[in-house]
Amino acid sequence: MKATVNKTLTLRAAMMLLALVFTTSVSAQPTVSHTGNGDAYADEDNPTHIHAIPAKNNYVQMAIWSEQDPNNPGEGSASSIKLNWSGADYYDAPYDYGFVQVTFAEYNDNVVVTFNGNGHGTAPSNQNLKLGEKVTRPEDPQVDKYRFMGWYKDAKCTQPYDFDAVLSKVDLRFSTGNGHYPLKLYAKWVDAGDVQVTFNMNGFGTAPSSQSLQVGDKVAQPYAPTSYDGHQFIWWYKDSECTQPYYFEDELKKEDLVWSEDDKCYKLTLYAKWVNNVSFVGNCGQEVTWKLTELAKWSGLYKLTIDGSGEMDDYQAGNSPWYVFRHVIRSISISDDVTKIGNNAFEGIERLDELTIPVSTSANHKSFANLKQLTTLNISGSGDMNDYTTGDTPWKNCRGSIEHLTIGEGITRIGAIAFYGLQSLKEIVIPTNVTSIGKNAFY
Repeated sequence: MKATVNKTLTLRAAMMLLALVFTTSVSAQPTVSHTGNGDAYADEDNPTHIHAIPAKNNYVQMAIWSEQDPNNPGEGSASSIKLNWSGADYYDAPYDYGFVQVTFAEYNDNVVVTFNGNGHGTAPSNQNLKLGEKVTRPEDPQVDKYRFMGWYKDAKCTQPYDFDAVLSKVDLRFSTGNGHYPLKLYAKWVDAGDVQVTFNMNGFGTAPSSQSLQVGDKVAQPYAPTSYDGHQFIWWYKDSECTQPYYFEDELKKEDLVWSEDDKCYKLTLYAKWVNNVSFVGNCGQEVTWKLTELAKWSGLYKLTIDGSGEMDDYQAGNSPWYVFRHVIRSISISDDVTKIGNNAFEGIERLDELTIPVSTSANHKSFANLKQLTTLNISGSGDMNDYTTGDTPWKNCRGSIEHLTIGEGITRIGAIAFYGLQSLKEIVIPTNVTSIGKNAFY
């Protein structure tokens, strides 16, 4: 029997095969145009990847895909899509056809300052300024039952804004979407309320005068009382057992206060702590000594100096010779020849204005485990710093508060991770003798 060939089906199959081969071997290319100084084009291998290369001192202000030719607005659909940056080196287009318009713009020194009332009152008007100018301090807003405390750079109101400072690129980040440097300032508020602060001498001497303040104020630190009958004044505490130290640099907070319904105000009583038979000097190692000196007369705040050479003694918890002064030691200086910090030596010390520690002294995050706040850090001695791992530096727990860092003249290398995470650093001194800086030392 002679076979019959369906010529119509054969021809149709051939055409479909040809169309399949054509569509898989040939990719469409969008029409890419741009305005401003730069260059833009579609990737040859993947036409949905749009490369946009701004000229020097320029940036990509916008990249838009559309089915409509921007040069012939009457043709094609008017729908358009703003392209997203891929995170690599291109913008993602939705399809490999259509029209892409890239707009380049030149960086400028315009700054737009906005004010956020943080939920209270009416925010002041925006200020349009230039780099190098100063923000004008607006009038303090007034809100019933709340007290305005100032303008801050962050929403949590931990970084106060300095209106005497000029606007600088160092503190701002250019917004390519808005075409200027934005600066948003946040209002800080505290509950309004009168506060009556009194002092309880716990049986010794005459109490300082009471103070009438408001929530958000700072209590004025009275002069430290003199010793009585061999009892040494230590500090002021928030509880009668003298376990919770009061820090006069802190603002009055409602959680520390007691409301008096009779007097219609908040109250705070501070209690004096007294200790009998205390020492201010002694030994803390075979060849190591310690000494406490008052930072300023009648301040009640002390500097602890560790002097000598070799290793410090180890201590049981709460048993260092200066432990009773742990809440009032605000400065620690360790001699260059001290090679090791003893276990639990600085237990309970929560705040320091200044710490001087030698580069050669063996120390880690456990050496100052309770230290939560440190303003000035000095690295003394000579030679190379050790490398650290993340979280193992002696100042780990107070990285967010360190503002001043000084590297001693004898230091030749800064260790890896040594100053990782110093978010509040305002000043750093690095000597010319430093010839090497470890990985992520200031990350």
